[in-house]
Amino acid sequence: MIDLKDSLLELTDLGTKYNFNAEDRTLLLDRCILLGEACKFLKELGLSEELNERHTKACKKTVELMYK
Repeated sequence: MIDLKDSLLELTDLGTKYNFNAEDRTLLLDRCILLGEACKFLKELGLSEELNERHTKACKKTVELMYK
């Protein structure tokens, strides 16, 4: 399992690779941390199954849109 530190380092590396400015890097990291906290909160509320179902649907929809 990848921990938060490794994930944030990977995001930082992507920001460097694609030449993000400091504001874009900060926004990306902020949103990722916020998303992680939201997922953790939903799991604590016992909504893991629904979270997984919605994630699966969103992934399928994204793939469909990408390959239209």
